[in-house]
Amino acid sequence: MPTLEIDGHTVCQSAAINSYLAETFGLNGANASERLVINQVCETLNDFWNDYIEVWKNKTLDSDQKNAAFAELLVKETTKLKLSFLESLLKRNHDGHGYFVGDSITLGDLVFFHTTGMVDKSLLNDFPLLTELNNRVRHSAELKSYLDNRTHPPMP
Repeated sequence: MPTLEIDGHTVCQSAAINSYLAETFGLNGANASERLVINQVCETLNDFWNDYIEVWKNKTLDSDQKNAAFAELLVKETTKLKLSFLESLLKRNHDGHGYFVGDSITLGDLVFFHTTGMVDKSLLNDFPLLTELNNRVRHSAELKSYLDNRTHPPMP
Protein backbone atom coordinates (compact mmCIF):
# COMPACT_ATOMS: atom_id res chain seq x y z
CA MET A 1 0.00 0.00 0.00
CA PRO A 2 1.40 3.41 -0.84
CA THR A 3 2.17 5.56 2.17
CA LEU A 4 3.62 8.98 2.81
CA GLU A 5 5.01 10.28 6.06
CA ILE A 6 4.09 13.88 6.87
CA ASP A 7 5.25 15.46 10.13
CA GLY A 8 5.72 12.05 11.74
CA HIS A 9 2.29 10.76 10.66
CA THR A 10 1.82 8.02 8.10
CA VAL A 11 -0.76 8.81 5.44
CA CYS A 12 -2.20 6.11 3.19
CA GLN A 13 -4.54 5.89 0.20
CA SER A 14 -3.21 6.88 -3.20
CA ALA A 15 -5.92 9.42 -4.00
CA ALA A 16 -5.44 11.22 -0.68
CA ILE A 17 -1.66 11.28 -1.14
CA ASN A 18 -1.98 12.44 -4.75
CA SER A 19 -4.37 15.21 -3.76
CA TYR A 20 -2.14 16.39 -0.92
CA LEU A 21 0.99 16.42 -3.07
CA ALA A 22 -0.81 18.13 -5.96
CA GLU A 23 -2.02 20.86 -3.63
CA THR A 24 1.39 21.20 -1.96
CA PHE A 25 3.31 21.46 -5.24
CA GLY A 26 0.83 23.48 -7.30
CA LEU A 27 -0.26 20.62 -9.54
CA ASN A 28 -3.97 20.79 -8.77
CA GLY A 29 -5.15 23.37 -11.29
CA ALA A 30 -5.72 27.08 -10.93
CA ASN A 31 -9.42 26.99 -10.07
CA ALA A 32 -12.41 24.75 -9.41
CA SER A 33 -13.09 24.20 -13.13
CA GLU A 34 -9.55 22.96 -13.71
CA ARG A 35 -9.73 20.74 -10.62
CA LEU A 36 -12.98 19.30 -11.98
CA VAL A 37 -11.21 18.24 -15.18
CA ILE A 38 -8.25 16.85 -13.22
CA ASN A 39 -10.61 14.85 -11.01
CA GLN A 40 -12.43 13.48 -14.07
CA VAL A 41 -9.11 12.34 -15.53
CA CYS A 42 -8.03 10.71 -12.26
CA GLU A 43 -11.35 8.95 -11.68
CA THR A 44 -11.53 7.66 -15.27
CA LEU A 45 -8.02 6.27 -14.98
CA ASN A 46 -8.85 4.79 -11.59
CA ASP A 47 -11.78 2.93 -13.19
CA PHE A 48 -9.46 1.55 -15.86
CA TRP A 49 -6.79 0.67 -13.29
CA ASN A 50 -9.29 -1.24 -11.16
CA ASP A 51 -10.17 -3.40 -14.19
CA TYR A 52 -6.47 -3.97 -14.85
CA ILE A 53 -5.68 -4.90 -11.24
CA GLU A 54 -8.59 -7.33 -11.18
CA VAL A 55 -6.82 -9.34 -13.90
CA TRP A 56 -3.41 -8.94 -12.28
CA LYS A 57 -4.64 -10.26 -8.92
CA ASN A 58 -6.63 -13.16 -10.40
CA LYS A 59 -4.92 -16.24 -9.00
CA THR A 60 -6.96 -18.61 -11.17
CA LEU A 61 -5.17 -17.41 -14.32
CA ASP A 62 -1.71 -18.53 -15.35
CA SER A 63 0.65 -15.98 -16.94
CA ASP A 64 -0.46 -16.76 -20.51
CA GLN A 65 -4.11 -16.39 -19.52
CA LYS A 66 -3.34 -13.12 -17.74
CA ASN A 67 -1.54 -11.79 -20.80
CA ALA A 68 -4.55 -12.72 -22.93
CA ALA A 69 -6.90 -11.05 -20.44
CA PHE A 70 -4.73 -7.90 -20.40
CA ALA A 71 -4.73 -7.81 -24.20
CA GLU A 72 -8.50 -8.20 -24.23
CA LEU A 73 -8.93 -5.41 -21.66
CA LEU A 74 -6.88 -3.01 -23.79
CA VAL A 75 -9.26 -3.39 -26.75
CA LYS A 76 -12.57 -3.60 -24.87
CA GLU A 77 -15.20 -1.09 -25.87
CA THR A 78 -15.39 0.26 -22.31
CA THR A 79 -11.64 0.91 -22.35
CA LYS A 80 -11.92 2.69 -25.72
CA LEU A 81 -14.78 4.81 -24.33
CA LYS A 82 -12.66 5.83 -21.35
CA LEU A 83 -9.78 6.80 -23.63
CA SER A 84 -12.09 8.68 -26.00
CA PHE A 85 -13.43 10.61 -23.03
CA LEU A 86 -9.92 11.45 -21.85
CA GLU A 87 -8.92 12.58 -25.32
CA SER A 88 -12.03 14.81 -25.49
CA LEU A 89 -11.01 16.43 -22.19
CA LEU A 90 -7.47 16.94 -23.48
CA LYS A 91 -8.76 18.45 -26.72
CA ARG A 92 -10.59 21.19 -24.78
CA ASN A 93 -7.22 22.71 -23.82
CA HIS A 94 -5.00 24.00 -26.65
CA ASP A 95 -6.82 21.68 -29.05
CA GLY A 96 -5.15 18.71 -27.34
CA HIS A 97 -1.57 19.83 -27.87
CA GLY A 98 -0.85 20.81 -24.27
CA TYR A 99 -1.96 19.30 -21.00
CA PHE A 100 -5.38 18.43 -19.62
CA VAL A 101 -5.63 21.93 -18.12
CA GLY A 102 -3.46 25.03 -18.10
CA ASP A 103 -0.02 25.31 -19.60
CA SER A 104 1.93 22.91 -17.40
CA ILE A 105 1.77 19.42 -15.93
CA THR A 106 -0.89 18.76 -13.32
CA LEU A 107 -1.92 15.77 -11.26
CA GLY A 108 -4.19 14.61 -14.10
CA ASP A 109 -1.28 14.47 -16.54
CA LEU A 110 0.89 12.62 -14.01
CA VAL A 111 -1.79 10.05 -13.20
CA PHE A 112 -2.39 9.56 -16.92
CA PHE A 113 1.33 9.10 -17.59
CA HIS A 114 1.77 6.72 -14.67
CA THR A 115 -1.25 4.58 -15.49
CA THR A 116 -0.58 4.29 -19.22
CA GLY A 117 3.07 3.55 -18.49
CA MET A 118 2.09 0.43 -16.57
CA VAL A 119 0.32 -1.24 -19.48
CA ASP A 120 1.18 -2.21 -23.04
CA LYS A 121 1.92 0.81 -25.23
CA SER A 122 -0.65 -0.41 -27.76
CA LEU A 123 -3.33 0.97 -25.43
CA LEU A 124 -2.91 4.41 -26.99
CA ASN A 125 -2.56 3.30 -30.63
CA ASP A 126 -5.88 4.84 -31.68
CA PHE A 127 -5.43 8.01 -29.62
CA PRO A 128 -2.76 10.27 -31.14
CA LEU A 129 -3.40 13.22 -28.81
CA LEU A 130 -3.04 10.99 -25.74
CA THR A 131 0.13 9.50 -27.22
CA GLU A 132 1.50 13.02 -27.71
CA LEU A 133 0.59 13.90 -24.13
CA ASN A 134 2.39 10.82 -22.85
CA ASN A 135 5.51 11.87 -24.78
CA ARG A 136 5.23 15.48 -23.58
CA VAL A 137 5.11 14.39 -19.95
CA ARG A 138 7.88 11.79 -20.44
CA HIS A 139 10.22 14.38 -21.94
CA SER A 140 9.31 17.29 -19.70
CA ALA A 141 12.23 19.02 -18.02
CA GLU A 142 10.71 18.27 -14.62
CA LEU A 143 10.59 14.49 -15.11
CA LYS A 144 13.07 13.50 -17.81
CA SER A 145 16.13 13.26 -15.58
CA TYR A 146 14.28 11.26 -12.91
CA LEU A 147 12.74 8.88 -15.45
CA ASP A 148 16.06 8.36 -17.21
CA ASN A 149 17.82 7.54 -13.93
CA ARG A 150 15.28 5.77 -11.74
CA THR A 151 16.51 2.53 -10.29
CA HIS A 152 13.25 0.72 -9.69
CA PRO A 153 11.37 -0.83 -12.60
CA PRO A 154 7.69 -0.12 -13.16
CA MET A 155 5.21 -2.71 -11.97
CA PRO A 156 4.89 -5.70 -14.34
